Amino acid sequence: MSKPAIKKLKDKIAAEAALDTMPAAEAAPIASQAPMIWAIAFSAGAALLVLSTIVIVIRTYTPLPKWDHWAEILWLRYYYAGQWQISDLWRQHNEHRILFPRLFLWTDWFYFQGRNIFVLCCILLLQAGHAWIFIREIRLWKELSAAVRLTVISIVVVLFFSGANLDNFTWPFQISFILSFYAGTVSLYALIRYAEKIGKRKARLAGAGWFAAAVGSGIVATYSLSNGILLWPVLLLTGFVLRVSRRALLTIGVIGGLAIAQYFYGYHLIAGHGNAIDALKHPIAVLSFIGAYLAIPVARVDHLVGAIVGLALLAASAWTAFRMLHRRPLPRLMILSMGVMLYITATAVITAMGRLAVATPEASLRYATPVSIFWACALLLGLSEAETFRPNPAVAAAVLATAITGLIVTIVPMHAERCAAFLQLADTIRVAEVAVRSDVDAKVQIAAIYPDPEFAFSLIDVLRTHQRSIFANTAELASGTQLPSEYLVVKRDSCRGTWELTASLENASRPGASVSGWAWDNVANRRPERIVFMDDGQYIRGFAAFTRTREDVAAAFRNTRMTSSGWYGFAQGIPGLRAYALLSDGRSLCPLNNASEVSGPMIALFRKSQWMFASQKNGHWEPERSFYFGFPDDIPVTGDWDGSGVIRAGVYRKGQWFLDLNNNGRWDEGDRQIFFGLPDDLPVVGDWNHSGVTKVGVFRKGTWILDWKGEQRFGSGARQFTFGAAGDLPVVGDWDGSGVTRIGVYRRGEWFLDNGDFQLDSRDQTAAFGLPGDQPVTGNWNGLGLTKIGVFRNGQWILDIDGKRTWDPQDGSIPFGLPGDVAIPWKK
Repeated sequence: MSKPAIKKLKDKIAAEAALDTMPAAEAAPIASQAPMIWAIAFSAGAALLVLSTIVIVIRTYTPLPKWDHWAEILWLRYYYAGQWQISDLWRQHNEHRILFPRLFLWTDWFYFQGRNIFVLCCILLLQAGHAWIFIREIRLWKELSAAVRLTVISIVVVLFFSGANLDNFTWPFQISFILSFYAGTVSLYALIRYAEKIGKRKARLAGAGWFAAAVGSGIVATYSLSNGILLWPVLLLTGFVLRVSRRALLTIGVIGGLAIAQYFYGYHLIAGHGNAIDALKHPIAVLSFIGAYLAIPVARVDHLVGAIVGLALLAASAWTAFRMLHRRPLPRLMILSMGVMLYITATAVITAMGRLAVATPEASLRYATPVSIFWACALLLGLSEAETFRPNPAVAAAVLATAITGLIVTIVPMHAERCAAFLQLADTIRVAEVAVRSDVDAKVQIAAIYPDPEFAFSLIDVLRTHQRSIFANTAELASGTQLPSEYLVVKRDSCRGTWELTASLENASRPGASVSGWAWDNVANRRPERIVFMDDGQYIRGFAAFTRTREDVAAAFRNTRMTSSGWYGFAQGIPGLRAYALLSDGRSLCPLNNASEVSGPMIALFRKSQWMFASQKNGHWEPERSFYFGFPDDIPVTGDWDGSGVIRAGVYRKGQWFLDLNNNGRWDEGDRQIFFGLPDDLPVVGDWNHSGVTKVGVFRKGTWILDWKGEQRFGSGARQFTFGAAGDLPVVGDWDGSGVTRIGVYRRGEWFLDNGDFQLDSRDQTAAFGLPGDQPVTGNWNGLGLTKIGVFRNGQWILDIDGKRTWDPQDGSIPFGLPGDVAIPWKK
């Protein structure tokens, strides 16, 4: 082969080789970017999680004090009575000295009217500052790639701001928890930075500043929560590892000793808390508590598994730390992580010693905050071992994968659970606010903000008198005052709605009643701002907030937005009051209907052939409407027997129907007798074919036999269906607001309501409402056109007014009748 041919062949081979390698060369940059793409996606998910937590904090905000915060309101009573002393700053709260948290709480009280916004913002800022200490150091960790650093930062952010921390993020008093652990981390970090300045002339002043920060933060931790006293031995041990001077160690020891001595000066044990000596007699229980404490997200699912996971994580972290301590130099982040983990572990130990007999750690989710920090430090410790001291990408990847899996399996579900729980709690808190605004001692609702409602309610006057908390806005309408002139009562066509139910509160120091109903702003097509109750002199007697869902209202008006129209609240001096909807303009009050002004069914009783009637609104018997029709053992029925729109009486007697067709309340020549059924059948009535006439039928041990065409006899026009079983009680109604009569059965407290196919299956609606032995009743209780359920129990009518098909204290209990009576909803 000639030289030109050989050269040509070489050029061809080179060209083909270049073509073969070109796609791989182009693909390489894309492959190298994949970790960063995943890291960005993961960080975006973390950001959404944090955002959802902040949204929940905003949604659950209340200016009312909650739980331990009420103890500080008691102090304020003493303060305004002139009984304040400077020593009250060190006054013991449970087993804690909370000097610095009190400064935040009192700042909010005296400078921000006790609205709690200032303290809640400080909590979030302190937690953000706490996370930033770790984030800053992670960013400087050059052994990790940018993608891994971003992923680790995202994990830390999730741990610090997940919904597991909501107890501490939403209760102002819990700034004590946030502050104690933040100050602990700052103290350890400052001591590490001080150690770095030792021996550097130009850095002496900065070193002194860092040392002062370490000692000062230690004092803050000590006087924020009882576990703060444990920080001092941790500081000494960290200083020893850092090889700081003996003078520095001595200074830390002396200041820490004085702080601890002052802490215990005048200290007293707390009744009901555990005894440390007794706890030591149960070492297995103590270890189980410590393990569950350090793995609360897992312990929430199973205490034993959580205890095992927590102890395993502690053992692995301790072994890793032990190995790392034998290597020099130690990175700043690793020393910090080990110090913080030791501080939190010591906290778990002391908590176990004091709370072992009180409750398991997973029952107190305020502990989730230090646990989240512990997990973040454990991750950093594991990555440091894999990347800094034993460079091994596979081990580092395994550590990171384990952390991400742990987040997905434990933290994310817990986040979703806690967010949902706090959304429900938000409505509970709003109801408590309404009770306080209405000056009604609603013990059940106020218990949501303090377990001893009487104690909390006794301090409401402190807030009201000094215009703090929910009384801070002087422009707000106030109970007991006359409606200000700038408010205008408008015509009723600007709104719609009904005050449906009233229930007196028992054993209340300030009597009142709970009230409920629904309302809608017709002008703005939205729910009103709130409900205000006024007497004839336009004096305000109570309030209600929109905390109830009303599917029945939305169905009745074909407006899904009206699901939010349900309100619940409290009022005083119920007779003579009117409910008003405060419209969206904030100044217009629109009168709502009282229940007595809305057309609805009467309720009736059949007692040994006597028919007795009462208004469903109040249960007052109307003797002028009473009549006798039938025999004592008959079963009463009602219906529009001729399509005239008038409801008439009737009875079923062992297969025979006697219908008061002429509606004169007695059996005579103008009435009708029908033979349909057998002696042991149960009668049912309904407009089966939607002709406008009520027709008869029977229920026979699960079989429905209906006079479908209205022939008033058992013939070819009758239809049979199987729905239910022997022992069930038949019920009939328009369950979905479609105007179509449906069937159903009541079975010892459970309701099975047909969807229209006359088959009992999973597509049907079910409900638990009532008890075995109750009589089921159905009716259009509030005039909205939808049939709702209820039960008659020994003379009490318990009705599902709001259509939720679950029992609620506001569903109503109307006294009318005696045990043994037969309940009859008299449909108009």
